[in-house]
Amino acid sequence: MNDLSAHDLRVLLDGGFDTEAYWRDRPSKKWVVEVTKKRGGQIQHQTMYVGAATNDGAARTARANTLIRGRVSTTVRLATPRDLGATANKGCLS
Repeated sequence: MNDLSAHDLRVLLDGGFDTEAYWRDRPSKKWVVEVTKKRGGQIQHQTMYVGAATNDGAARTARANTLIRGRVSTTVRLATPRDLGATANKGCLS
């Protein structure tokens, strides 16, 4: 059985890019925040891209600026190059 950690799996799925290492020493980071509200059988969802120093700061910023009103839950992760619109450049792959 393969015992990949969550970190190893993220690196593998993102083409070998180590997102945590990239953002580690930067004072301001880019985060992807998934904002969700469940009410009855309906689910409202919004993905937000937020600049903040911490995970908690990103969640607070997203809650303050979401279009979804009421009690919401948030899931926060560091943004990857793909999240920010980066594409592979053939010249860089050599």
